[in-house]
Amino acid sequence: MRLSIVIPVYNSAPVLPRLTTEIFGNLLPAKDSELSADGSFTLELLLVDDGSTDGSFEVIRALAARDARIRGFRLSKNYGQQNATLCGLRHATGDLIATMDDDLQHPAASLKDMIRQLLAENQDIVYGIYPYKGERIRTLGSSLRDWLFNTQIGKPENVEISSFRVMRRGLRDRIVETQYRFAYISALVIKETLMIGNHPVERQPRAAGRSGYTFASLCALYFRTWLYYGRRSLMPEGLKRRAAYALVEETPVIVQSEGSDLRPESRRCSKKLMLLGAGKLQVNAVKRAQELGYGVVAVDWEPSAPAKKISDEEGLADVFDTDACLELARKFSADGVMTTGTDQPVLTAAKVAREMGLPSLISVNTALGATHKGVMKRRLDTCGIPTAPYTLWHPSDGLEVLEALMPGVVKPVDSQGQRGIFRVNSPEEAAARFEEVLRYSRDERILVEKFISGDEVTFSGWVRDGKLYPLALTDRVTFAEQERIGICVAHEFPTKHFETHADEVLALSKRIVEAFDIFNGPVYIQYLLGETTVVNELACRIGGAYEDIWMPELTGCDWLRWMIEGALGETSNFSALEAYDWKKVGRRLSAQLFFSEPGTVRRLSAQPTAACLDYGFHYEEGQTIGGIANATQRAGYFVVTSEDEAGLDAAVADMFARMSIEMEGAEGNALLVRKRR
Repeated sequence: MRLSIVIPVYNSAPVLPRLTTEIFGNLLPAKDSELSADGSFTLELLLVDDGSTDGSFEVIRALAARDARIRGFRLSKNYGQQNATLCGLRHATGDLIATMDDDLQHPAASLKDMIRQLLAENQDIVYGIYPYKGERIRTLGSSLRDWLFNTQIGKPENVEISSFRVMRRGLRDRIVETQYRFAYISALVIKETLMIGNHPVERQPRAAGRSGYTFASLCALYFRTWLYYGRRSLMPEGLKRRAAYALVEETPVIVQSEGSDLRPESRRCSKKLMLLGAGKLQVNAVKRAQELGYGVVAVDWEPSAPAKKISDEEGLADVFDTDACLELARKFSADGVMTTGTDQPVLTAAKVAREMGLPSLISVNTALGATHKGVMKRRLDTCGIPTAPYTLWHPSDGLEVLEALMPGVVKPVDSQGQRGIFRVNSPEEAAARFEEVLRYSRDERILVEKFISGDEVTFSGWVRDGKLYPLALTDRVTFAEQERIGICVAHEFPTKHFETHADEVLALSKRIVEAFDIFNGPVYIQYLLGETTVVNELACRIGGAYEDIWMPELTGCDWLRWMIEGALGETSNFSALEAYDWKKVGRRLSAQLFFSEPGTVRRLSAQPTAACLDYGFHYEEGQTIGGIANATQRAGYFVVTSEDEAGLDAAVADMFARMSIEMEGAEGNALLVRKRR
């Protein structure tokens, strides 16, 4: 287990050496089976200088140069304790993340007990609580804060909060997505979870000086908290959104190589990754690349795309437009380019990499076959790999050529997200849909293929030096309604067809890898299990059902990391891939991709269970959700696990009951609840 400790620092230069010594002395060495399954326990310490004027960052820089476990960050000015803490949280890489003050009053030795409580009681966060003895101002301030949090923010009265806390990484991931320029960490926590614990701790003497807070400054702080987070706040959302801080300097990371001395490597400037697409599906890729020490340029046609809000730099371009993306790659001096969770930018990334001489896991020819359905179908046909009968059709071809394909499905040849896909029962229906399908395409023809009835399964694997390693086979659950054909609502792991079809699917997948010259990287292949097994579509990317999050949890294979490293030409450690056996299924998993009734979002809420790996909403309060036309209009997702099917059924039902989307002018929960399968 890895623990990150975040400490905001303000004018504490004399205290910092003693602070770091006390933390490491109390927490290491640590071998404790209650804290980690294998007894291991590693630390990183993140010190965030919040505009100090006493040379604190020089001390931090010196400490980091001597100890690989210490990382330093310097903000451009004094943004306040909360925003400085947010900076540290965003850069933490631990399985658990703790926050502490810089005055030595928080006892580091208590963190072990707080972690034990967190794990034993399945809580998301545990606060270390102590009274403010003899500090009348802080006592009054604490009472004012509790009143505010109880009445305006939704804190249960039996829960106390402080700046001394330890939380799970999943909770951290959700709260750091805030776009507010003022980040009160505990207000963000309460918005995300009520699985909160308190642990009594002994307060230590202050190392030097006295608190920087006055009663007036505390009142100002809590008034600002009400403006940003209070239930009855009148502050417009647009005024709340701005960067919470400006980061101007980071200490180098000291990397320990096996059999070598510690060596410094410049962090987040050594290499820069350009990510094509900046939607919700790309947010985790930005975070993962940053955790690995790389800078990220997020490119999207949407100026306010979610992943741009957390990336280091951003570019404005249509990710279908190779020339525009190439220009941005040159402008930002990108060292690598990639995408995840979406199809078409795979081709753009391969072209940009080729033009700039950058590393790429796949060739342009392979990318074309994996993104253009016409090329894909022809290659499958040529290699004798079973797929649905099809034609690329234009009205000038006449209706007669479509007769043998009815009932059929019409699709754009170069789009994704189930946009422009329709079930048709006659050539006339196909012709009537032509213009509508073409709106989602840059081609002049559409794909018309015969409809095949049967269950859908999705194969996920990784190719290394031409060898395919299977990772997962999931049931791809879709809407049953004809007008919503192909729109996925869930992935279930493992598939109920594993015993009967796993070997056949793996054999077909190996043929696909060879046919499409896939030498390295991820493969994601959809199969239809009808009277015979046929290939529906394939992709050279990580899937769009949050496989980047749950695949490492279930298999130990961190394929998002491998993609990032591959795009940058870095060497990856594939020992987990070599050791993994996809037929030895442990936990079961359900990734639910839910929709809602249309309307303008008034309130979003969720209380994740212990079975929940991750969750999120795709919309924010004040935004409008349309109807269910395609997969891009999903309202959100959650991923839950269990040891058996009955437990997974209960976990899905429980999470649906704990998530809510309230619309303006409407009563009740607008979230559309569906059964698991």
